[in-house]
Amino acid sequence: MNIENTIDSLLDGETVEPAALDTALAAAEGRAYLIDALAIRHLIADAPVAVAPVRRRPALLFSVRAAVLAVGLVGLGYFAGARGTTPKTVIPMSSAEIVAPPEPTRVIELKPGVNWQESRGGD
Repeated sequence: MNIENTIDSLLDGETVEPAALDTALAAAEGRAYLIDALAIRHLIADAPVAVAPVRRRPALLFSVRAAVLAVGLVGLGYFAGARGTTPKTVIPMSSAEIVAPPEPTRVIELKPGVNWQESRGGD
């Protein structure tokens, strides 16, 4: 274990071997690192912790839920309608099988000038 790891373990509250701590603090750079680490931890402890609040978008969440519900209901309606109807049988007809239209039951006669006037354009 090197000097920095030994001192960091001591400051973090972890168990440290006494011989490794003695070796780390016997060196001048070990003592300097201990002073620097304590100073940094003291500065950090005084600083307020800035935590960004979790922003939820209730309008977006509501919109997504509404869209999922709408698509589900449309799909459910489609499948319910598809299962509830019987398939239609299509009978192909040739041109020879086409029947003439029936005779009219009432004939309307239009006489020019009496009950019909011709006009030009859209007037």
